[in-house]
Amino acid sequence: MTTTTEPPLSSEQRLTGALGGAFTAMSDERARDPHRLSLSGLGRCTRRAAYQIAGTPVSDVFEPGQHRAANLGTILHDALVPRLAKQLGATYEEEVLLRGGGLELRGTYDIWEAGLGEMTDLKSVGEHRLSTVRRFGAFREHRVQGFAYALAQYQAGLPVKAVNLLYIDRARGDHEVVNLPFTRGHALKVLDRITEIQFHAADPDNAPRDPDGRRKRIGPGWSFECNDCPFLRRCWGPDAKPGNKNLRSQEPADDAEVEAICAALVRAREIKTEAEKDMEWYRIRLGQANPNTYGPYQLTNTPGHEIPDQAAMRARLEQLGEQVPTQTTAGTVGVRVVKKVVAKTAANPKEVTPDAADAGQAS
Repeated sequence: MTTTTEPPLSSEQRLTGALGGAFTAMSDERARDPHRLSLSGLGRCTRRAAYQIAGTPVSDVFEPGQHRAANLGTILHDALVPRLAKQLGATYEEEVLLRGGGLELRGTYDIWEAGLGEMTDLKSVGEHRLSTVRRFGAFREHRVQGFAYALAQYQAGLPVKAVNLLYIDRARGDHEVVNLPFTRGHALKVLDRITEIQFHAADPDNAPRDPDGRRKRIGPGWSFECNDCPFLRRCWGPDAKPGNKNLRSQEPADDAEVEAICAALVRAREIKTEAEKDMEWYRIRLGQANPNTYGPYQLTNTPGHEIPDQAAMRARLEQLGEQVPTQTTAGTVGVRVVKKVVAKTAANPKEVTPDAADAGQAS
């Protein structure tokens, strides 16, 4: 009887496998009860929060993934918060209890400076998210979370004056501080948010699906929150899978919404065309500048490099009598203006105003 021996793994194979296993183990250790709505979840998807409050059975159980970006953020967070608190002479990572709307919600704040009455929440993000914060301010979900921590402290009898959102780029260490004064109005908005979730918990399947952060795109494949949601198929139907961008929503769009989205697509297409022309000119001009830091911007110039010539590869395969590999593309959606456009009024609830960052051709 002949036995075969597997060849030994190379160093690269061993370390790559071990690294993936380490990230997966960390994800497994961080897994939470899918029905626990914490203060960090208040600003996220309303439907998911309603499912959690209602105790709706989960429809999806995922094996722990590597989630490298999130785990690296956790590593950075765990290393920085205690040292940052020591520098500030502050307390850190203590559990708080928030009561509202008949619910009791728990969470763990990052840093509390009792002498100043300031709460600080550390947010590790990618470079593009940090850039978004610098352009538009703190993300809504982070503001809601920060004010929820502040309200919990206030309910515990502690005077709270402000919430700081400390954003840090997990790759380069660059940071941005957003200081938000804590007012009675902010406290009422947190309580209103809890009441809203409690209201929708009576019929969570019809609760609104909220966009992921500033993105207007939602659904599996478009939103990280949808991809990882334990109620994915309950929300999007039995065929829903993480990353499946072609999935259609259960609810068909009505005529008003379709018209509004067509208008948004036309505008986005116009913005994209002009932006591409601008970007080409900007690249040429910046290609003549010295790499350096200019105000808040860091300029780098990377030399051009060779890439595969697809047309030449196709011609070569055909010349050799080989079959050219193909793949099926997604269908396209075309929109063109056929008559004079009447501007939508602000009262139209279906009006869609795309962000410039979302501009592009539908496909």
